[in-house]
Amino acid sequence: MALTPLECDSSVIGIHRKMESMERFARDHQRKILEELLKAYPQQQDFCQAIKNDPTGEVARNLHYLDEHGMIAAHLETYVEDPSQYGMARARITAAGIDFMRADGGLSAILGTVTVKLHEDTLRQLLEAQVQRMSIPDEDKKGWLQVLRDARGDAIGRLVEKLIDAGWSTLSPAPSVLGTLLRQFVSGGS
Repeated sequence: MALTPLECDSSVIGIHRKMESMERFARDHQRKILEELLKAYPQQQDFCQAIKNDPTGEVARNLHYLDEHGMIAAHLETYVEDPSQYGMARARITAAGIDFMRADGGLSAILGTVTVKLHEDTLRQLLEAQVQRMSIPDEDKKGWLQVLRDARGDAIGRLVEKLIDAGWSTLSPAPSVLGTLLRQFVSGGS
């Protein structure tokens, strides 16, 4: 289906407008603001002059945007008589902004770590449920389930570690792997 010249022009204009709106929030400009604030931390930086010298409004837009996302704490006040002019424009990088700028994710990466602890009975129940779902002879199931029920907590823990290491979800011969691990780690082997 061919487009008429008018349709082509309007679609090109639409694409151009979309690109222009994305450029209004250029990542490189946001990074420059964050880098400047990171160097000054914990002090605030004044952006009044930068806003005055920016006819595109990009500085003010990006300060608002970064503030709304919690990357900076900005105090931006416009004049009542002329809302396009800023009487005050100060900002300071926040902890979230610092962590964003750090290659390792900063403290957020450490504090955001979740530790999951499962009681041995829970692990045993999860393993038993997996054995029940397997397409193996009933005699093997009964044997494996009995071995799981008789196993000590440390043996269950080692078994789960080995199953995770083996990549349970990616193994096609999972029943044979589980059987081998049950015999090896739960029935007295190491």
